[in-house]
Amino acid sequence: MQEINNVKKIGVLSDTHTGSRSAGLSGRFFDIFKDTDLILHAGDFTSPDIIIELETISPVIGVKGNMDSSDIRYPAEEMLKINGKYTIALCHGAGMHMTTKTRMYKKFSEYKPNII
Repeated sequence: MQEINNVKKIGVLSDTHTGSRSAGLSGRFFDIFKDTDLILHAGDFTSPDIIIELETISPVIGVKGNMDSSDIRYPAEEMLKINGKYTIALCHGAGMHMTTKTRMYKKFSEYKPNII
């Protein structure tokens, strides 16, 4: 479990699919995420270029999605302890969208995270 301290604001996103659907992040995205202390990306980057872009804003912790190639060097899931207080479980959650909530709860329930 990674422990990260001094975090006040976290930006969360997934499925950016850059490279396959767009040329990169829009300027609006930079405005929204500019004050974040940490960015969590829940997979489907589809290009390592998005990681470089995101890291110009804040440190990035990500997980690999079902559309990501071996160029994306993140694990399939990640457990984080934020400010010594909150536990976050991060996973892409690929599969039937109607069962995502139940599947993720079962996957991480033994860790008793505050946020999945």
